[in-house]
Amino acid sequence: MSGGLAVFTVRSGSMAPTLHAGDRILVVDSWRARSHIYRGEVVVLRRVPADPMLQDSELVERVIGMPGETISSRADTIYINGRPLATPWLPNLVGVVAGPGEQPCAQRDLNIQRTHIPAGHYFVMGDCQEISYDSRYWGTVPASYIVGEVFDVFIRNGHLLTSPIPVSTLVG
Repeated sequence: MSGGLAVFTVRSGSMAPTLHAGDRILVVDSWRARSHIYRGEVVVLRRVPADPMLQDSELVERVIGMPGETISSRADTIYINGRPLATPWLPNLVGVVAGPGEQPCAQRDLNIQRTHIPAGHYFVMGDCQEISYDSRYWGTVPASYIVGEVFDVFIRNGHLLTSPIPVSTLVG
């Protein structure tokens, strides 16, 4: 994908409740012209080599940590350079499950080991923290692995939406 739009299907519940498994999403890569990727953006990325879960070639995750920062957590609080991170984009996860028979999304301990994020890399996580297999497990993501920014959901629950939902509005 270069300088345009692409359609992807969300394959797992790791971004619930923001995105649902089966959602069809519109991804824009023209945003690469900006000076950098922003914290809180939802992106599609190519699966990193350190990820042993090889079912899907692309993942949908949220950018949490930026190049040059140090990220860690205590209980359910994320710290960037030793300061608590405000997460206004993160929905209230109490009582949320990714799908039938899934674990609840809320997690009491995020288990982010103190990690320095190298230049040109990002730390990404799914919104459904309990089931998301993300940078906490396979490390940071090189910018070159990021395909694009998720812009709209245009099919949900198998139905074409008459008004696509901008992902930026999908918060709890």
